[in-house]
Parts: sequence; C-alpha cells; structure tokens
Amino acid sequence: MNAIDDDTRRLVVEAGFAAVNHGLSACATQVLEALPWLVPLPLPRAQSRALLLFGLGRRDEAFALLDSTDDIAARDLRRLLASAANAGTGRG
Repeated sequence: MNAIDDDTRRLVVEAGFAAVNHGLSACATQVLEALPWLVPLPLPRAQSRALLLFGLGRRDEAFALLDSTDDIAARDLRRLLASAANAGTGRG
C-alpha cells in the first residue's frame, strides 16, 4: 500500500464526517475502519472515532471511548455530543 500525504488523509476523514451527516452509513463505516491508517496520533484518532460512532448511532460506544480518554478536549467533545443527544430527544 502506498503512503498518502497528510492533506489527503485529513480529506478522507472529513469525507467520513460528511458521509455520516448525509446518512451514507456504509461510507462512514469504511472511514471508521480505516482510522488507524488515516489518523496516526491516538488522541485525534479517538476523537474522530467518537464522532463517527456517534453519527452512526453507536452513541454508547462513542461516550465510552471519550470517557476512557483523560483529555480536556475529549471531555469537551463528550459534553458537546451529550448536548446534541439530549437536544435530539427533547431533553436538552
């Protein structure tokens, strides 16, 4: 497999976010599965994974992943996703 540059990897991950936003679950799932090769750093990879999982309706997995990360950005992302989840249920 040929190495791809940082900009291309970033674009593929962003396309995964767009895919999940537009209901293209199969495409988003493929990006999710490729994250270890697309995002080399553990924390950004976990955050990207959580966003994709959340968008794919796998919210418990997304929250568990963020809860396992001791980072302020992950905690902020968890609060943001929890707010979005509550807004979607009318509890926010």
